[in-house]
Amino acid sequence: MTILMMKTFKIDVKRPKRNIFVVPLGVYKNPEVYYIEPDAASASYEIAYAILHSIPLKIENLGSDSVQGDVNFAFKLKALSVDIEIGSN
Repeated sequence: MTILMMKTFKIDVKRPKRNIFVVPLGVYKNPEVYYIEPDAASASYEIAYAILHSIPLKIENLGSDSVQGDVNFAFKLKALSVDIEIGSN
């Protein structure tokens, strides 16, 4: 997740081996817009509560292009035919 975030700031980290990270000298370049995702693990509780109580819920900046593995909870619910819409961030 950190490597993907660094790439957003134009720092290209190389991984020649699984446990070796090569971070080049460089200057971080701020993107015009940078969204900070909410915590997907914490959001899963709100998602489950909303489903159980038939409450509409929209979570901003957390979607199909999330870098967090826990966002897959929403995809699992969709696979179980839960009425859930998953968009991009």
